[in-house]
Amino acid sequence: MARSSTRGDRPGPDLPRPAGLLRRPWAARLSAKAAVQRGQGLVEYGLILGGAALVAVITLVVFNPVLSAILAWIASLVDASSS
Repeated sequence: MARSSTRGDRPGPDLPRPAGLLRRPWAARLSAKAAVQRGQGLVEYGLILGGAALVAVITLVVFNPVLSAILAWIASLVDASSS
């Protein structure tokens, strides 16, 4: 059995590899895992953003009278200071 100096300890002939294929199976698993983690992070950010929007809408609906009174008060102060 001939040993190749470019293949390390694996016996056998050197076969040409098609261009573009990963040479290491662990690299394929690593890139697949990284893609899954990126997708998971994107979903988490989307859930956080959706939750923040929901809290903002509920807050505006619940505190609408109070916020209207505060904004009216600020508007009256601005009108008084400009005249």
